[in-house]
Amino acid sequence: MEARIAKAVEEATKGLKKKNDELLGKVKKAQDEAKSKTALDNDEYENYRKIKERIERDELLKLMAEGNSEEALAIATRKTKTEMEAVIAVEREEKARLAQEAATARAELDNTKISIAITQAAAPLVKPAYQSLIDKLARDSIKVVDGHPRVVDSEGDVVLAKNGKPLPISDYIESFRASYGDLFIASQGGGAGGSGAPKAGSGSKITVEAAGDLPMDQFMSARAKGLI
Repeated sequence: MEARIAKAVEEATKGLKKKNDELLGKVKKAQDEAKSKTALDNDEYENYRKIKERIERDELLKLMAEGNSEEALAIATRKTKTEMEAVIAVEREEKARLAQEAATARAELDNTKISIAITQAAAPLVKPAYQSLIDKLARDSIKVVDGHPRVVDSEGDVVLAKNGKPLPISDYIESFRASYGDLFIASQGGGAGGSGAPKAGSGSKITVEAAGDLPMDQFMSARAKGLI
C-alpha cells in the first residue's frame, strides 16, 4: 500500500518538480540580471560622466576664448541636464522591468511549490480524479511563508497544530473529509468514502473523470443534485 502511494505521489509531482527547478533558474537569472544591470549602469554612468566633463571643458574653454563664456555655460548646463534626465529615466525603467520579471518568476515558483505540496499531501487521501478539486478547495488557504507552503488563516497568519508547529497540509486536506467524503479514498478500517456522498437524483450522470475538471461552482451544483 505504501509503495503504491509513494509511486502515485512521484508520478503526480514529477512534472511539478521539473517546473519548480525551471522556475528556480528563472528567478536566479532575473535576480542576477538585475544585479549585473546595476553594476553596468554604474560603470556606464562613470564613463559617461568623464567624457561629458572633458567635452564640456574643451567646449567651454573654446567659447570663453572667443568671449562667449555665458553662452558656453548655458549650453553645457542645458545639454547636460537633458541627457542626464534621459539616462536616469532609462535606468529607472530598466530596473522596474527587471524587478517585475523577478516578482513574476517568484510568484510562479511559489504557485508551483503550493501545487507540489497539495499534490503530495492529497495523493494518499483523495481519489485521483478529484485531486484538482481538492487543490481548488485548499489553495486559497495555503501560502508560501519563508520559502515553505503553509496553511494560513484569514489574516494570513500560519495555522499551528496542537504541538505548536505549522499545521501539516495533509491534516488540513483531511479536514475536508467530513463535508466531501465522496472525494476521499476510504480510510483503512473505515467505511467507503464518508458521509458526504450525494444522494441519487435525476439528470445525466457526470463521470468521475469529467467531475475532476469542473469549476468548483459547477461541481458543487452537480454534487448537490446527485449527478456525481
